[in-house]
Amino acid sequence: MASDLEVSESELHSNGNESVVKTRLVNRNPRNLEQLLFDKKPLGYELDLPQRTFWNKIVFESGGKHLTAKIVHNSGRVVVSASTRETAVGQQLKSSSGVSAATSLGHVLALRAIESGILEVFVGIEYESNESLKVKAFLSALKANGLVLEEQPSTERSTELNTNEVLVPTSVGAFVGNLVTFGDKSVSVFLGIPYAKPPLGSLRFKPPVPLTESTHRVSANRWPNPCLQKDNHL
Repeated sequence: MASDLEVSESELHSNGNESVVKTRLVNRNPRNLEQLLFDKKPLGYELDLPQRTFWNKIVFESGGKHLTAKIVHNSGRVVVSASTRETAVGQQLKSSSGVSAATSLGHVLALRAIESGILEVFVGIEYESNESLKVKAFLSALKANGLVLEEQPSTERSTELNTNEVLVPTSVGAFVGNLVTFGDKSVSVFLGIPYAKPPLGSLRFKPPVPLTESTHRVSANRWPNPCLQKDNHL
């Protein structure tokens, strides 16, 4: 993961680090959210075959005189691949399509995947191939070299509201107040809640619009800026 933080030497000598650190960060690793389990997996149907709910899946191709294995992202891009067609791999094998070749291919692909930062994969091999000795040897080699053959589920973000908090439902969200203690009592104080200006002209007689409550939570624990256009909080 890299960022766009750029600080000149003159700025460091004059003001110090605290005054020049920028707040804009650019994530140059598109897989970062997947590794943190924050990114959502694409949803398919329960009876889809092969399944579509994965980030990276293993594909094993056996045909002709060579074997090919690759890790495919759900976007369709091949992240890591290995094949017995490669000179560096094929020269070490007596047969480029046997069970021993499948084992060696699993060793190579697992090492390349781990070096690329991929530690978990979804086994996207069709169930008809599970009885193949080549597939079993290939998967065993992947597991023996530290590659986990199962992806963890993505983290579900809860939208439920805490019933113990005092909330003000509005069309833009549920405002959460600042809990303040006065003596032996706790009081929720709401600061900086925006309000609508009274209607003018013909709009004054317009019937009220029913409130559509939202589960989005907005913190109301400070006063807004005098100029609302400069306030990023509301």
